[in-house]
Order: sequence, then C-alpha cells, then structure tokens
Amino acid sequence: MNDNECLYHHEHKSKLERLEQENQNHENRLNICEQNQSIIMERIANALDKLAPLPEAINALKETNIILQNKIDNVDSEVKSLKSKIEYTQKKIETIDNEGNFNIRLWTRDNWISIVIILMALIFLGKNILESIF
Repeated sequence: MNDNECLYHHEHKSKLERLEQENQNHENRLNICEQNQSIIMERIANALDKLAPLPEAINALKETNIILQNKIDNVDSEVKSLKSKIEYTQKKIETIDNEGNFNIRLWTRDNWISIVIILMALIFLGKNILESIF
C-alpha cells in the first residue's frame, strides 16, 4: 500500500464511480425531460395556433344566432297573425253557415203571430168558399 493511498481508497473509488454513474443517469433523464418539454411546448404552440380563430368563429356563431332568433321571432309573429286571421275566417264561415240553415222551430217561434193570422184567414176563406159551393 502506498503512503499516498488512503485505506478506503477502493471504497471511495467505487462510491465515486457509482455517484458519477448516477449523475450520468440524472443528466440523461434531464436531457429526455428537456426534449419532452420542447416537444410539449411545440404541441402547445400548434394547439394555440389552431385555436386562434376560435374566438372569431364564436363571434360569427353568436351573430348567426341573433339573426336566427330574429327570423324565428318574425315567423312567430306571422304565425300568430295567421292564426288570428284563421280564427276570424272560421267565425265568419260559422256565421254564414248559421244564416244559411233554416230552423223551422226558430222560425215558428219568431213568426207565430203571423202564422196564426194567416191560418185564420185561410180558414175564413175556406169556409166562405165552402159555403158558396154548397
């Protein structure tokens, strides 16, 4: 053994080699992480570039929704107008139908005095005609 050599030289040398190996492993891992980080940053940049037109598209979609809503409101008001016109037309048709119907009961109820007078006149005339014949 040499005077310059330490008693634990072999142990120290092996520990130093192990530490150097571990250091090399850590450097390799660090390199891999840096490469992964650059890949991830590149993907993030690509994603952000692709998403850049999204706000403009959303604004265009909002404008389209507003236009569609206005058109739907217009159609709704037109439908309501048509509905009221249809109801008015149905009422007129019902009125015309009712006027066209002849209800003998209602006519008799409304004109019973005239009917009685006409019947009495017919009976009187019939009696006079019969008396003149016989």
